Amino acid sequence: MTSLAKHALNGVGWLHSSQISGLRHGKLYSPGPRTFLAIHALNAALWEYKENKTLIPGTSSSSNYRDPMVITEAGSLPEAGWWYEVFCGLREPSDMQLEAHFFSEDVAKEHSRVLGRLIRFGLMTNGVDPITELDEFLREHYPTKEVDRVRKMRAIVFNETAWTGEELLNELPALVRVTTAIDGPRTEDELVEYLKTGVK
Repeated sequence: MTSLAKHALNGVGWLHSSQISGLRHGKLYSPGPRTFLAIHALNAALWEYKENKTLIPGTSSSSNYRDPMVITEAGSLPEAGWWYEVFCGLREPSDMQLEAHFFSEDVAKEHSRVLGRLIRFGLMTNGVDPITELDEFLREHYPTKEVDRVRKMRAIVFNETAWTGEELLNELPALVRVTTAIDGPRTEDELVEYLKTGVK
C-alpha cells in the first residue's frame, strides 16, 4: 500500500506502514490530513484500475492490486473534499464497515487451525496437491514476497504454528486473496465469520 500510494501521488511518500497499521488497529490517534489525501489518491487510482483497467502511474503490472477493494460513498468514488470531511469528523462513511476485527491469542490460535484446514481442503477440491504444489499456489495467490510471512503461511497450512492476534488481523486482506482463489470466503467479514463457525 505504501508503494502504490507513493506512485499514485507521483512519488510523494505521505503514507507509511506504521500509519496503515495504526489505522487498521484503530490506534492512529492523530493522523494528519496528508494521510487522508494519500489514501484518497490510492483509492482513486485503484478505482480507475477497477473501472477502466488503467495501471497506476509508475507501475508496470497490476499483480499487487488486480482485485482491489475500493472505498465508495453511495456507490461512487469520493472526492478529496469527502476525505477532508471524514478527517475533520464532519462525515461518517456510509458504505464502509467501520467495526474492526480483534482477536485474542486463544482465538487467533483456533482461527489459524481452521484457516489451515480450509486451505488444505480448498486446494485438494481444486485439484492442487498441498504437498507438492503449495509453494506455486502461494506465489500466485498470497500477495507478499516477505520470506518470514510466506514461511509462516506454509506452516499454518500444515498446522505447525499459529498467528498471534495482531498477526492474524494484519493478514486478513492477504488471506482473502488466498481463500477467494480456492472458492472460499471473498471478503474479510465472510472470512472472519467462517473462522468463527467453519461455514462459508
